[in-house]
Amino acid sequence: MTGWAFGDEITSSLQSPTHVYDAAGVYTVSLTVGGPGGT
Repeated sequence: MTGWAFGDEITSSLQSPTHVYDAAGVYTVSLTVGGPGGT
C-alpha cells in the first residue's frame, strides 16, 4: 500500500503521482508505505 498526502487535502494511491498546487505556499507532503499484512 502506498498513500501520498500533498498537504492541500489532495491524496493519491498511485506509486508515482504528479500534483500541481493551485496556489504558491509551503506544503507538507507525506508518504505512507505498507507491505503485505500491513507491515
